[in-house]
Amino acid sequence: MENAKDFFESSSQSSPSAASIWFSGLNLNNIQVLYVYNADLEKIYDAALDWLRNDKFRSLVFLEEHSEAINRLLSTKQGKHLMEDAQVAVHLITEHLSELSDIVLPYSLFSFSVSYFNPYDDYGKGRFAEIKSLIAFFSNYHRSSILGYAQGGLYFFNNFFNNILKLPNSYNGASLSGKFKGLPAIICGAGPSLDKNFDVLSKLHSRALIFAGATAFNALNAKGISPHIVVGIDPNPA
Repeated sequence: MENAKDFFESSSQSSPSAASIWFSGLNLNNIQVLYVYNADLEKIYDAALDWLRNDKFRSLVFLEEHSEAINRLLSTKQGKHLMEDAQVAVHLITEHLSELSDIVLPYSLFSFSVSYFNPYDDYGKGRFAEIKSLIAFFSNYHRSSILGYAQGGLYFFNNFFNNILKLPNSYNGASLSGKFKGLPAIICGAGPSLDKNFDVLSKLHSRALIFAGATAFNALNAKGISPHIVVGIDPNPA
């Protein structure tokens, strides 16, 4: 659902015109929610006003790590207008980003984009990538949950009962404990190094126990390599 480009501007270029140029370069076609990380709040707000007012269902969500930036915002007339705007939200985020799930929840049914204006250093770019990934995860998670409830839990119960019916023919994993002593093990993740080692894994298939996560399993299976054990864990909270 997220389709905007990532734009990076140096803090020395943070002027009203720079903010307008940056905003005009965003691909916001069919986007209803724009998350902006560590921005010059007032200047981005000014640049986004026309976009916001063209659709009352659009939202601009600022994610700010510096409390002093929010304090400064509250001391200005324009900042007060921003804070009173029903289409705008300003959130102070913490180091562990534990609040992102709650921040994203009200917008999870809407198309969104995540962007970043005025990175201060390399840390900021890495932090932005982490935030962007978490917003995508929580948006998809909440959206699936909401739609699941709206449909009376149809998808959940389809999976639940299908799995229940398969239990009698399933194996107890605990019975494998100690069965492979002395046998080398290879644990495959879905990282970039996997692509470089398909030939090696194929040769070692009969000499080592190959484990794979769900995503790695798909990649291995496409190359004709069947892992001996595939592990999948639902990352969503119960």
